Amino acid sequence: MFEGVSARRVQLPTYAFQHQRYWLKSQRPTGDVSAAGLAAPQHPLLGAAVELPGTGGVAFTGRWSLRTHPWLADHAVWGTALLPGTGFVDLVLTAGAEVDCGSLEELVIEAPLILPEDDAVQVRVEVGPADESGRRTVSVHSRPETDEPDWTCHASGTLVPEDLNSSEPALPWPPPGATAVPVDVQSVYPGLAERGYEYGAAFQGLRAVWTRGDEIFAEVALPEQQQEDAGRFSLHPALLDSALHAPLIYGTGLPRLPFSWNGITLWTRGASRLRAHFVPAGEETWQVTVTDQTGAPVARIEALIGRQVTPEQLAEARLARETGSSRLDNWVYGTSWTPAEATDPAAAPTGTWLVAVPAGRTDDATVAACVTALGEAGAHPVLLPVADADRAILAGLLTDTAHGQDAVAGVLSLLALDESDHPDHPGVTEGLATTLALIQALGDTGIDKPLWLATDGAVATSDADQVRSPRQAALWGLGQVAALEHPGRWGGLIDLPDAFDDRTRAGLRTVLGGGIGAEDQLALRAAGFLVRRLERAALHRPLPDETAWQPTGTVLITGGTGALGGHVARRLAAKGADHLVLVSRRGSDSPGAAELTAELTEAGARVTVAACDVADRQALEELLTKSEADGDPIRAVVHAAGVNGFGSLDETTLTDFGTVVSAKVAGAAHLDALLGDADLDAFVVFSSIAGVWGSGSQSAYSAGNAYLDALARHRRGLGRAATSVAWGAWSGGGMVDAASAPQLRRQGIEAVRPELMLAVLDRALTGDQSGLTVAHIDWKRFYPAFTSARPSALLQGVPEVRRIAAAEARARRADLTTADSLRRRLAGLGEGAQKEILLDLVRAETAVVLGHQDVHAVHPDRAFQELGFDSLTAVELRNKLSAATGLRLPATLLFDHPAPAVLVSHLRDALAPEGGPAVHQAVAEVEKLKAALASVSDDQAVRAQVTAALHVVLAKWSPDAAQDEADDDLDSVTDDEVFDIIDNEFNEFTAS
Repeated sequence: MFEGVSARRVQLPTYAFQHQRYWLKSQRPTGDVSAAGLAAPQHPLLGAAVELPGTGGVAFTGRWSLRTHPWLADHAVWGTALLPGTGFVDLVLTAGAEVDCGSLEELVIEAPLILPEDDAVQVRVEVGPADESGRRTVSVHSRPETDEPDWTCHASGTLVPEDLNSSEPALPWPPPGATAVPVDVQSVYPGLAERGYEYGAAFQGLRAVWTRGDEIFAEVALPEQQQEDAGRFSLHPALLDSALHAPLIYGTGLPRLPFSWNGITLWTRGASRLRAHFVPAGEETWQVTVTDQTGAPVARIEALIGRQVTPEQLAEARLARETGSSRLDNWVYGTSWTPAEATDPAAAPTGTWLVAVPAGRTDDATVAACVTALGEAGAHPVLLPVADADRAILAGLLTDTAHGQDAVAGVLSLLALDESDHPDHPGVTEGLATTLALIQALGDTGIDKPLWLATDGAVATSDADQVRSPRQAALWGLGQVAALEHPGRWGGLIDLPDAFDDRTRAGLRTVLGGGIGAEDQLALRAAGFLVRRLERAALHRPLPDETAWQPTGTVLITGGTGALGGHVARRLAAKGADHLVLVSRRGSDSPGAAELTAELTEAGARVTVAACDVADRQALEELLTKSEADGDPIRAVVHAAGVNGFGSLDETTLTDFGTVVSAKVAGAAHLDALLGDADLDAFVVFSSIAGVWGSGSQSAYSAGNAYLDALARHRRGLGRAATSVAWGAWSGGGMVDAASAPQLRRQGIEAVRPELMLAVLDRALTGDQSGLTVAHIDWKRFYPAFTSARPSALLQGVPEVRRIAAAEARARRADLTTADSLRRRLAGLGEGAQKEILLDLVRAETAVVLGHQDVHAVHPDRAFQELGFDSLTAVELRNKLSAATGLRLPATLLFDHPAPAVLVSHLRDALAPEGGPAVHQAVAEVEKLKAALASVSDDQAVRAQVTAALHVVLAKWSPDAAQDEADDDLDSVTDDEVFDIIDNEFNEFTAS
């Protein structure tokens, strides 16, 4: 029929449900990708590869459809064509082999990759740079070819250098003592299809099965049509997936698909026939050994874990792909409270502690309990009654109170207990105002000891717990900014129990004594400590027949003529809203108000634009009363009003602070009070990520948004409607303009299109969800910069952050060796030679950070700012130099030492103290000792022995200490024994 095409046999469907297209096999693209500067991997699913400049990473791309790769349609579950888990494994192993990292330590399937019937998908496999151990991160993303450039992450994991030396013994075949199980393709696969596994011809490779106790053995082969491509795969997905069918024939209930792959080693690539040996390794977990038909090792999987999948889940996934909302799941987070144990239960505060309390409440029960807890620990609590939010007055009070006392060891603030309104700033409590002044006054007086801010009932740790005092929650936003701007004198935030007893007082002592490790956001309850974590949250997925939330009656939108309010109004009009009341300070005089009104009217909505400052309770009440009298009672509220403000804590005035807080807090509080008894369909407050984890130079904005989240939780506890969403950056004029978007992107925050953000709001309202955080964050960029001055335990609940933190920990261990090597090079050299080595280091790292190919582009005397550094790249260079030198360098390093030559002098002074070669050598040896001590185990007996031995060394070094040497029970410990102990511990560490 077609010239140049000969006839060939094809396999016809053997059962009624096997609906399958039989398209002609596509050819590989014939274009020359090398002309575009790309490499062409010899793989059927990957079309091009490109090295990522400056990182050592590599990205592989592909384009798939069921027309170009029809065999992929043969892997379906509940009628949905999916890339099999074995496909992800093959892709990442192939990508890893290209960078000599061809084994998989771990691969987690995060979301199914659904293959559309008619359209194509673009696929990207990204391999990160190698760490000191050779490990590389790997991820697989896709996006519909017809959609906007937003990617969904389907799988992520870690590649490790491959070990081609197999210790796997040859497996006798057929396996001795095993019982053969009859396998008939004509019956096995129809039976699996009835349970949801719909495998077409390409995936019907199961040939024989045996069992021996709990073990399963299988023999599989690729169909003839697939065998010619087998050599171009690392391990053909259809072949390995067919092997996994053996355990399935013994299963019951809903299908289980591979979810987590651990410890995959591949010795032989391109197999077309396999033998597989399955050994149970836990609940729904298998260890799998794979050989070829001669018994030679092909691959080993240490642990393969399955996960159940339902028809509803796949229907939701299809819906997500069709609506473009699958990416939203990667952007949705929530906060949780996790029980935690003290790292040092015996820890207790000592010395003088200032306890800041509202004036007139020194006899409060909570104040008394905290003072008692400090006294029981042996500390000396000193009350600091605060009556005024004046910074200068408070600084004087601090000075007077601390005068005559021992050095201050810490500060505990209970100022949040005063929830009375500040007379000049609506929405600002006296407690919030005085806390701001306290933070500033502590800096003014040079008291740089840990500051703990305590609240009472500001958070709810479970559904059974209640937010009793949402107004106090504003301090959690303020406090998180203080942690970012003043990390050296920050203690943390702690929400106190509603009543104290011996156990909770002991818990408070442990917290203030530093016995909770790096945790700085805690709730103290009768059952113990709970720590705050940011985690991924499951956004409600409406089913096809579920009725989505619809606006009825009159909807009031604060900030209604602004960018965010306008986006919301358009969405509600499109959903059929009857009447929209757009409230803003300028009303119809607001820019764009007339055009927005016309647009909404044309969409079918009745529109009222009202000028009203929602922070003015009387004006707001009059507006609500008039609407009721006009026959338009408010049925739903969207509080999107807000004013942003920037300025460091030290420079913020109470007036500036109050202006920003008022727009957020006062308006929401008045709406809550005035509509408290109304039966509302929705009460939506627009919060911000600034209130969730803090944002430098945005203390007021962070405080106001933290209150909104707590207010929503408080209302829901009372059975009232409330939905709070903490938004990241909106594009389209919502929160981010074109000028600021690149800077945010460099920080790891991507602006999201308004229609996607509003899709989240729709689903949250339909599912009656609240407390969501929605932001497109590139954690690999955001986390290192955010934690450059202080670690964040809050973010450790995010999987990507945990992986990044683990990689940083491995890098720090390697840096001990790197820094030691640098110090040895510097030891014994003259000042000129030392500076030359350090200048080479600074120029090389600067070139890497700025993306220069040649270090000569970095002139020693040219200012870093002129070279192109901003705050983000300055921190990045600081981190690299800290790693290379082993020094603890400040975030302001490049601003304190503004040119490479100036910085080199600083580094030389820190690394090579004055003295001859013997001094340099001694210092280098001490640094080696510090590195070794970092590896000593946590065993208390061992640490005690090492500590005692070190005391002996110090006693011999220090003339004063030597006088007491005769009284030491460990006189007989020699210097050699000290180093033997350390060497033994260090060797045990490296061996593990």
